[in-house]
Amino acid sequence: MRSLILRVNGISTSDVIDLEENLKAIAEQDEVLSKAISAICCRSLVSRSDHLACATVSFTTTLAAQELAIRLGQAGMRDYSYSCDFEGITPLYNGIDADVDIVAVPGLGSHAIGSWKYPNSNTIWLLDFLPRDVPRTRVLVYGYDTQLLDSQSKQSIKDLGLALLEQVKAFRGDDDTSRRPIIFLGHSLGGLLIKEALIRSCKKRNEADADFAESVSGV
Repeated sequence: MRSLILRVNGISTSDVIDLEENLKAIAEQDEVLSKAISAICCRSLVSRSDHLACATVSFTTTLAAQELAIRLGQAGMRDYSYSCDFEGITPLYNGIDADVDIVAVPGLGSHAIGSWKYPNSNTIWLLDFLPRDVPRTRVLVYGYDTQLLDSQSKQSIKDLGLALLEQVKAFRGDDDTSRRPIIFLGHSLGGLLIKEALIRSCKKRNEADADFAESVSGV
């Protein structure tokens, strides 16, 4: 058995309290899942709108991450979607009266969540410790294809930096926080992506670019 963390999207606000029980019920619909999962624990739960929330959930299982995500999606019952890759923006924490966004960008050959975990542990620094020191923040992680082996990606640093810029703008635009201050945390290649996103935004092709450039308060 090992512990794997998946992102779960599409959670109705009416399901929030019973999320773990709902996931257990979904797993019981699949014979393989029912035998392969021994524990389910919600690690974080952040509202994305008045009606939907996003969660990170730990599964103790014998399955590989990709198979676990696929089987949960196929089991159905609810409109949840599952990701083990964490591509795009994932909210980990949203403090009361949050007035700054902290965006963490991992490096080459790493993972949006795994980069910030302690070895052989479920402890995630961004989730378990950072909010204690700076509670009035929203903590976001950014995931992208960083694999080294068998990678088919032909994206350049400029392409990846532009993708980061567009994803952050879209996420913040959805809840009218596009002018909130941003602090970026970058590891390895992640730092280069942040640099490229800043360069692109400073060209101020549109109002959203200008808001992004003027909101960045630290790297």
